[in-house]
Amino acid sequence: MFKQNLAKQTLRNIRLHHAQSDESISNTDICYENMMRFKKFADSLNYNGPVATMTDNTKLKESLSYSATLGCVIGSTLSVSETKVSNYEEVITIIDKIKVENTIAKQVQIYLLQIPLPKIPPIVIGLIPNNNKEKAADIFAYHQKVLQYAAQLKINIVSFGSDGAANEFNAQLMLMSTSTTENIIFEDQLYNIKFKCPVFPGIGPEIRI
Repeated sequence: MFKQNLAKQTLRNIRLHHAQSDESISNTDICYENMMRFKKFADSLNYNGPVATMTDNTKLKESLSYSATLGCVIGSTLSVSETKVSNYEEVITIIDKIKVENTIAKQVQIYLLQIPLPKIPPIVIGLIPNNNKEKAADIFAYHQKVLQYAAQLKINIVSFGSDGAANEFNAQLMLMSTSTTENIIFEDQLYNIKFKCPVFPGIGPEIRI
């Protein structure tokens, strides 16, 4: 049935076909390659201005399937390397393993980069499956990876936005509390307002939204 659904194509041929598309990502983790995809997109627009990062942990319909783009079984919290397949028989083996280990993903942490201009679509830089048990420290680590690659590629990220879930909110607080050699501080004693944001080397100031 699996072969019939794929019109008798081999897994290798399907992967090669999808790999030719610039719209696809070959790694769902936050990685240099995905950040480079955004950089190339921005360069194609001659854009080097501010960029917004958005993240959200979205509920998934629990299911398992084969991804021709990634060459693996998707829908679990196992890493891509653990679910890679080279033939149809391995697909069934991996699916059985996921079911036995109860590692079917219930949520996916989505990371997007957005150029703040009209009609410019956001670019996906990370799709991280999880069981909705991620702690603030886990999300903070993802934020740090984004900033690490942004500094290398000279992407001017100015903000991190989320929907306000407790772990995401606390991750933002951790980001804003990062020790840096330079900070931007605004204080109004009359209205008891004090605003502070870190300035990251090679990137610039960061705020949370």
